[in-house]
Amino acid sequence: MHPVIKIISLIILSVYITQGGWLTLLFTGALVLPFYVYKPSLWKSARIMIWRLKWLFLSILLIYLFFTPKLSSTLTQLNPYLYLLLPGLFRVLVLINLILAVNLLIKTTSKDEILTALLWIFFPLSWFHIDIDRFLLRAVLSIEYIELLNLKLSEIKLRDLKLTDIKEGVKSEEPATHWLYRKKQALYQLVDTSNEILHELFIAVAQAEQKEYLITALEQPRWLQWGIPVLLLLFLSIVSYI
Repeated sequence: MHPVIKIISLIILSVYITQGGWLTLLFTGALVLPFYVYKPSLWKSARIMIWRLKWLFLSILLIYLFFTPKLSSTLTQLNPYLYLLLPGLFRVLVLINLILAVNLLIKTTSKDEILTALLWIFFPLSWFHIDIDRFLLRAVLSIEYIELLNLKLSEIKLRDLKLTDIKEGVKSEEPATHWLYRKKQALYQLVDTSNEILHELFIAVAQAEQKEYLITALEQPRWLQWGIPVLLLLFLSIVSYI
């Protein structure tokens, strides 16, 4: 499938996921999940992304639990806590559905294809004297810095695990003192890690000034492929009105 068709389909899917109700969420999930069944390797990166947002999900549930107004209804009388949790649970499932859709695009499309597809999509903005090349360059640099940050974090995590294994046998005689010492060391380590990552990013920014980026133009999508986002739009429009 053409990268432009993928991105347009993702935009349509995202709009209906965020603006629809439970039925729309169910059908959009049914559209995305078969790809994960067909290609189980997609689950690994999706689980990592979802796990990193666990505290956001928890905060959303707590906010809806304590701040949802208590209205008189049959569901409230049957289970008041379930009534208060349902709006928060819906928002969490919306975010998870979006993560699965975005992860599907990222894992099935190369970085260069995504960037050139964005250039193709936003090209009409150049008619209004908007610098699309600068926007694309910022997107390229942002993706590179994110990749560098993830790589650096993985290296530091692996190094810290090795240091932890070496120091595993060294324990304090007083458990409380040992616990406080570990927390203090963790704080110092966080500061050192942040400084190290910032230093690496500054070096990367300095090197990026001497780089040249070449973007290959994409061919236009085939006319038949345009039927995919059109059918998706019609299908989700019907579902949203049910």
